[in-house]
Amino acid sequence: MNSSEHKRQVAQNLTILLNAVGLPDAEVARSVGISNSKLGNWKRGDNYPDPFVLVLICERYGATMDWFYRSRVYGMPAELTDRIIAATSKADTPTRRSRKKPSSSP
Repeated sequence: MNSSEHKRQVAQNLTILLNAVGLPDAEVARSVGISNSKLGNWKRGDNYPDPFVLVLICERYGATMDWFYRSRVYGMPAELTDRIIAATSKADTPTRRSRKKPSSSP
């Protein structure tokens, strides 16, 4: 995966998470101290999200940084994981992942 594809994947994961949380973008943006337009840029994949803001989103909504950057749902609350898996299954995207933690072998 190249940098542009990864940026789009992070944007897609952000969008999926926010849909799973079920809050309006304006409310999420306000809760983490950013503008609606900045959040929109991130969801379109125009720019990578600010890592500090992603940490705030993780703390408030139960996501992990692994979800944003590597599309892995383990370590997140089961209810949120189920909503994310359902959303990605409906969209038939490559972000579906098992809730099981991957093995430590290379």
